[in-house]
Amino acid sequence: MARQEILPDGTIITLERYAQLSGEVSDPVRTVLRVIEAEADPDGTNGEWVLCGDAGPDFTTADNGLTFVAPVVVAPVVPQHATKRAFQNRFPTLANGVSTKWDAMCLFLSDDGYAASLGVSGAALYGLRMLITTGVQRLNASPFVDMDPSAEAAGLTALLMNASIPADFRLTAGERETMLDTPLADGERFKG
Repeated sequence: MARQEILPDGTIITLERYAQLSGEVSDPVRTVLRVIEAEADPDGTNGEWVLCGDAGPDFTTADNGLTFVAPVVVAPVVPQHATKRAFQNRFPTLANGVSTKWDAMCLFLSDDGYAASLGVSGAALYGLRMLITTGVQRLNASPFVDMDPSAEAAGLTALLMNASIPADFRLTAGERETMLDTPLADGERFKG
């Protein structure tokens, strides 16, 4: 892609874009290392140069500069790391309008009377507390809660959908999906 420029003395010159390529002519794919504008092919000046049109650094060519392919830009993956409080706040609110299913789960883990009022006692209570406590401890092992579908948040919320979990804090599929799939707001994001 040629560009004309007027010099201070009024002379008009035509500048072409030239690319210096990586590797050897025999390489199957070469990458544009740098681009300059010049009146004439600068071959031999600091290596081999080819006309490159609009191509720029990191473009590739498989035909020694006859055609160029733009680099593929990969969007960065933003980790979905929530603060622990943000994760807890994503639990649905109970009918009382104040407490959440997280609060009810914590009460179940620590209060035998509450557990009994939900119809859970003895070996069943021990087993459920062990499962839930293990899930919560996995969350607490990290300074943040990884909201990735393969991480601890997904494991604990899947456990809390199990039919053996008391209805007071059992999650529905829709509640779990909302908790895990709703994008994190900036204030929910772990910044550590």
